[in-house]
Amino acid sequence: MSLIKTPFGFSSTAAEVAAGIDLTGRRAVVTGGSSGIGVETARALAGTGAEVTLAVRDTAAGERVAKDITATTGNNAVHIAALDLSDPASVTAFVRGCTGPLHLLVANAGHRLPRPQRFVLKWRLHVPPTFGRRQVKSIRPSDIATWLADLNERFGSSTARTAFLVLHGALELAVADEVIKRNPAKSKIVQRRSRTQRDVVVWADESVDGVIGALPERYRCIPIIAAACGLRQGELFGLAVVDIDLDDDVIYVRRQVKRLGNQYVFARPKNDRERVVPLPQWARESIQAHLAKYGTVAVTLPWERTNGSPTTVRLLFRSDSGKHLQARIFDEVIWKPTLAAAGLIPAPTKDVRGRRRFVTDRRTGLHALRHFYASVTLADGVNVKELAEYLGHHDPGFTLRLYTHMLPSSFDRARRAIDNRMLRRSRSGADGAVTEQGRSGPSAIHRPGRYQRRPKSRQSASDLLFQLG
Repeated sequence: MSLIKTPFGFSSTAAEVAAGIDLTGRRAVVTGGSSGIGVETARALAGTGAEVTLAVRDTAAGERVAKDITATTGNNAVHIAALDLSDPASVTAFVRGCTGPLHLLVANAGHRLPRPQRFVLKWRLHVPPTFGRRQVKSIRPSDIATWLADLNERFGSSTARTAFLVLHGALELAVADEVIKRNPAKSKIVQRRSRTQRDVVVWADESVDGVIGALPERYRCIPIIAAACGLRQGELFGLAVVDIDLDDDVIYVRRQVKRLGNQYVFARPKNDRERVVPLPQWARESIQAHLAKYGTVAVTLPWERTNGSPTTVRLLFRSDSGKHLQARIFDEVIWKPTLAAAGLIPAPTKDVRGRRRFVTDRRTGLHALRHFYASVTLADGVNVKELAEYLGHHDPGFTLRLYTHMLPSSFDRARRAIDNRMLRRSRSGADGAVTEQGRSGPSAIHRPGRYQRRPKSRQSASDLLFQLG
């Protein structure tokens, strides 16, 4: 069978592909047809005379797009249907609502599975095809290394890492159940490709001030707490008045607002690590002023799961509608315009539908203020182990790898330590005073092979590392 070749490439538009084609009398469904390439695909199909149905989650946005397509193509057979691919009931209702033949289905919409479901999917797709018929005892490190290299080559490092984590966890269970003595995935010959770690770029003090000043007043306390206490975005959105202890000047980080599919829940902080964080006076005063002016709002969400027990807390921060803050809406409506106003990102452009588009990356998110917090505390002498606890990291080693380039240079400290102890004494000796070495006599001078054995220390290497840090 010969390959099908076309004159079109990555720069070709949907209109160019559909030019000269008559689809009158044909019916097409375009999922995700209310945004992005789904809009232009639907517009091109409508331009050929096809009857087009936009299957969308946001029907209000879909209606606006349908009117625009009808206005630009003259095709009145452009319809809207509700479809949420993350909700099986919505999919069933959509299918049952379809009548007559369907000639074209453009599966444009994407859906990101919740993390547990992604792990299940990676297991089904990548582990049983290789190891499904093997006894656990027969799996060798070399087998896993070969499998992992093949996944890296065929699917990329991200898929390979996730599949490896799933297999590693299954083998850990086998060790715990004493089915095998050692986990072959822990062998040194099994090498995972690590993520490329770039040095964290920290905002200047002026940039932090600019962002705080450019935010609407009711939201200014959010970046202050982030910069002063290092909380994550979800933890800030889930911060309640009962979590703030003004007597001891600490914040108890107990929950986050977390998205599961298209719903929100309260959940424990990342890594299931509740923690206590020092509350500086800067943040304390900001919180007190915020509470005095805006108060709190009672919000009820399920705990941990969408069907979990309803949990009600009085949150510090709320949306204009009086509900909890949602990360995506906050980023698009509040945070990105603020960054542009503060000069940290370019001014927005507009797409063909007149919507604002901001150019951002991971370095310009609210998470950047956690890095600011880390840089300030490290520079002032907080050690890596303490910082890891305040940030809620699962491993101080991760904190050290992430922020090692921010640690104050030990060169200056080493110079000062020796000079403070010995420089003055040395100069006194040069002026004619008798030094300790002179009083001790020649026998005190160090000679190769002669030394005094020191008692062994019980201090661990990790303890020493954090003291030096």
